[in-house]
Amino acid sequence: MATSEAQKRANRKWADKNREICRRISSKSTTKRFVREMATPEEWKELIKIYRDAHNQ
Repeated sequence: MATSEAQKRANRKWADKNREICRRISSKSTTKRFVREMATPEEWKELIKIYRDAHNQ
């Protein structure tokens, strides 16, 4: 089902008003894809260390 022009305009308007939220959503999606599909074991270790350091403060 195609998206109507009115819906496209509404989506664009929302995105323009909520740039920081859009940036966060995009970053989260990119991170999840990297972790699931591309991260090597060494990168996993680094990510776990970053997570632990951030949450043990």
